[in-house]
Amino acid sequence: RRVHGAAALKENKFRVLYTIPIGQNPSGATTSVERKREIYALACAHDLLIIEDDPYYYLYLEGSPPATYLSMDVEGRVVRLESFSKVLSSGLRLGWVTGPAPVVRQVELDMQGSCMHASGLSQAVVLALLERWGDAGWAAHVANVAALYRAKRDTFLQHLEQELSGLAQWHAPSAGMFVWIRLLELKTVMSLSHKRPEMRRCCLFRAMHFCLVWRHHQWFVHLTHWQHQMKPSLHWHVLQCC
Repeated sequence: RRVHGAAALKENKFRVLYTIPIGQNPSGATTSVERKREIYALACAHDLLIIEDDPYYYLYLEGSPPATYLSMDVEGRVVRLESFSKVLSSGLRLGWVTGPAPVVRQVELDMQGSCMHASGLSQAVVLALLERWGDAGWAAHVANVAALYRAKRDTFLQHLEQELSGLAQWHAPSAGMFVWIRLLELKTVMSLSHKRPEMRRCCLFRAMHFCLVWRHHQWFVHLTHWQHQMKPSLHWHVLQCC
């Protein structure tokens, strides 16, 4: 949604803007560079801190990723969060933060007061791997990961075209692993399950692959294309129940 100008900002006394600008979960949306410049200008005008949470940055699927808020920052008001979870291993539970030194220091103190620190073993493994790879090896790795997800996305969109054309609308995501779909016929989940009893079981047991959202008097479904091992028949069951 658009930020509605100075009056709304002053009235609500916002202090922080949190955003996932690339491949956002669940919508799959990516904020354009032009829109980022508009938002950053508003942040400067109204003294907002921008928390740029960008775990899908390296999963940009259409060439080079767009410029970050951090790259635009000239006032020290952007805190950028990144993660190894999407490109190395989700089990590492490891990421990094970049921003103004006082903010980063406070994050460090908060970590010490809550979980002490990220896993020492995860840190050691990632450090050894990055030292072995070097910059060129890291760049090659993330390019391979993006190529893998690009192939998954294209296959997933092909299934959508085959199975849901005329029943739903969607946009091909340019990054990440999520597809946001607007359902054209479904009025309520209960009406669906009454018409097709077998879908009640499908909704119950396949819920890990999607979620239904009621918004603006319409049903939307959020699907993920990251599980490339899924057989076409399972794709069909998941799409059917949505």
